[in-house]
Amino acid sequence: MVLCELLLDAEVDFSVAHCNFQLRGSDSDEDEKFVEEKARNLNLEVHLKNSKLKIMRMSMGCPCNSLRASFAISGLMKFLTRPIRTT
Repeated sequence: MVLCELLLDAEVDFSVAHCNFQLRGSDSDEDEKFVEEKARNLNLEVHLKNSKLKIMRMSMGCPCNSLRASFAISGLMKFLTRPIRTT
Protein backbone atom coordinates (compact mmCIF):
# COMPACT_ATOMS: atom_id res chain seq x y z
CA MET A 1 0.00 0.00 0.00
CA VAL A 2 3.05 2.24 0.23
CA LEU A 3 3.13 2.37 -3.58
CA CYS A 4 -0.47 3.66 -3.56
CA GLU A 5 0.49 6.51 -1.24
CA LEU A 6 3.52 7.40 -3.38
CA LEU A 7 1.49 7.38 -6.60
CA LEU A 8 -1.21 9.52 -5.01
CA ASP A 9 1.42 12.00 -3.78
CA ALA A 10 2.84 12.14 -7.31
CA GLU A 11 -0.70 12.67 -8.69
CA VAL A 12 -0.44 9.59 -10.94
CA ASP A 13 -3.72 8.21 -12.31
CA PHE A 14 -3.87 4.51 -11.37
CA SER A 15 -6.10 1.77 -10.05
CA VAL A 16 -5.46 -1.07 -7.60
CA ALA A 17 -5.43 -4.79 -8.45
CA HIS A 18 -5.29 -7.74 -6.05
CA CYS A 19 -5.14 -11.50 -6.72
CA ASN A 20 -6.44 -13.79 -3.96
CA PHE A 21 -5.16 -17.32 -4.61
CA GLN A 22 -6.82 -18.56 -1.39
CA LEU A 23 -3.62 -20.30 -0.31
CA ARG A 24 -3.83 -19.14 3.33
CA GLY A 25 -7.54 -19.56 4.02
CA SER A 26 -9.08 -16.74 6.03
CA ASP A 27 -5.78 -14.79 6.05
CA SER A 28 -5.99 -14.54 2.26
CA ASP A 29 -9.57 -13.30 2.52
CA GLU A 30 -8.56 -10.69 5.11
CA ASP A 31 -5.79 -9.45 2.80
CA GLU A 32 -8.33 -9.03 0.01
CA LYS A 33 -10.72 -7.11 2.29
CA PHE A 34 -7.88 -4.86 3.46
CA VAL A 35 -6.82 -3.98 -0.09
CA GLU A 36 -10.40 -3.37 -1.21
CA GLU A 37 -11.23 -1.15 1.78
CA LYS A 38 -7.99 0.82 1.50
CA ALA A 39 -8.51 1.43 -2.23
CA ARG A 40 -12.12 2.51 -1.75
CA ASN A 41 -11.16 4.82 1.15
CA LEU A 42 -8.61 6.44 -1.18
CA ASN A 43 -11.29 6.74 -3.92
CA LEU A 44 -9.33 4.40 -6.20
CA GLU A 45 -10.76 1.96 -8.72
CA VAL A 46 -10.10 -1.57 -7.46
CA HIS A 47 -9.95 -4.86 -9.41
CA LEU A 48 -10.15 -8.13 -7.48
CA LYS A 49 -9.47 -11.64 -8.73
CA ASN A 50 -10.11 -14.90 -6.87
CA SER A 51 -8.50 -18.05 -8.15
CA LYS A 52 -8.28 -21.18 -6.04
CA LEU A 53 -5.22 -23.13 -7.08
CA LYS A 54 -5.01 -26.88 -6.96
CA ILE A 55 -2.09 -28.08 -4.86
CA MET A 56 0.61 -29.41 -7.16
CA ARG A 57 3.94 -31.08 -6.54
CA MET A 58 5.72 -28.23 -8.28
CA SER A 59 6.40 -24.87 -6.68
CA MET A 60 3.29 -22.70 -6.21
CA GLY A 61 5.26 -19.75 -7.59
CA CYS A 62 4.88 -20.89 -11.19
CA PRO A 63 1.06 -21.17 -11.41
CA CYS A 64 0.61 -18.08 -9.22
CA ASN A 65 2.91 -16.04 -11.43
CA SER A 66 1.09 -17.17 -14.56
CA LEU A 67 -2.33 -16.22 -13.17
CA ARG A 68 -0.98 -12.95 -11.78
CA ALA A 69 0.49 -12.03 -15.18
CA SER A 70 -2.77 -12.86 -16.95
CA PHE A 71 -4.71 -10.69 -14.48
CA ALA A 72 -2.21 -7.83 -14.87
CA ILE A 73 -2.41 -7.91 -18.67
CA SER A 74 -6.22 -7.94 -18.50
CA GLY A 75 -6.16 -4.93 -16.18
CA LEU A 76 -3.63 -3.12 -18.33
CA MET A 77 -5.81 -3.53 -21.41
CA LYS A 78 -8.82 -2.10 -19.53
CA PHE A 79 -6.67 0.81 -18.30
CA LEU A 80 -5.31 1.58 -21.75
CA THR A 81 -8.75 1.59 -23.36
CA ARG A 82 -10.58 3.71 -20.78
CA PRO A 83 -11.36 7.36 -21.46
CA ILE A 84 -8.79 9.90 -20.34
CA ARG A 85 -10.01 12.17 -17.54
CA THR A 86 -9.45 15.88 -17.91
CA THR A 87 -9.89 18.46 -15.20
